Amino acid sequence: MSKNQSSGQEAEACNPKLKAVAWSTILIITVPQIIYRLFVPPMPGEPSIPISFAGAEVGILSMLCLVSWGWSTAKQLRGFILALLAIYISHFFIIPYIKGITLLNWMNQASWGMQLVLNILLTHMVLILVMILSLIGSGLGRKELFLVRGNPSALFQPIRFLPDANSGRPTSWTRSMRSFLPAFIIVFVIIMALQIRPGLSQLYKVLISLPFITIAAAVNAFSEEFEYRSVLLARLVPVLGSNSAILISSVFFGLMHYLGGRPGGPIGFVLTGSLGFLMAKSMIETRGFVWAFLIHFVADVVLLCSVAASI
Repeated sequence: MSKNQSSGQEAEACNPKLKAVAWSTILIITVPQIIYRLFVPPMPGEPSIPISFAGAEVGILSMLCLVSWGWSTAKQLRGFILALLAIYISHFFIIPYIKGITLLNWMNQASWGMQLVLNILLTHMVLILVMILSLIGSGLGRKELFLVRGNPSALFQPIRFLPDANSGRPTSWTRSMRSFLPAFIIVFVIIMALQIRPGLSQLYKVLISLPFITIAAAVNAFSEEFEYRSVLLARLVPVLGSNSAILISSVFFGLMHYLGGRPGGPIGFVLTGSLGFLMAKSMIETRGFVWAFLIHFVADVVLLCSVAASI
């Protein structure tokens, strides 16, 4: 057992106040927006999250950071709160400002595939940079952030609330993924067909845009795994333990997709939250990035192909 795994298990018995603060934080900065949008749908061209909500949430996270200097419970979660603050400031303030700069209007003249790649590159370059700034002084390296290959063939630990499909026989992540990925692709294609309704007559657009889709999917998968998995898990596992870290990061990932992701809404929350759980579990158990990236990449390729066939 690695040092990180043992420290994660020891943290499972942490102060319940820590878990309460962590859960309360992600719910306070997401649920009010969801409730608001249930009653007030966004107008055409309006952001899914009103700027007033985003400002209030950045204020709450900033206040928690300040309070953490005097409140021992919040102090242990300061790194996690800083990561959330980096995500919110980037998503709702820095990135919209940069995208609004007149010099970037030339992007609108590019093809759909080129616009896709440039938009994803711009978004995640900014977000990753701000996330890296939030890590200064943390002492977290590539291993702690799971930015290594790890052991992709590590044992897949049974999920407590699901029946054991292997009747108690241990199985590896490699073997599990060989069964999971083909089935996942079929199910996800069906979900995308029902939600986005791509046109079969537009399949030529998918073929034309496939190189751009592949690049965009790879960049998006790597970036979101770093932003929503690597950093959050590295911040949470030593404090709350592996199980709580997996649950909190996956619920937050699902809630963010509910608000403005694809797929979005309740289906988006369940689907991305479940995938987030699996990807976080893979990072912790394999101590690496491989399966989380591959699962996310496959999902993004299917999603972007569906979008390309619907325009």
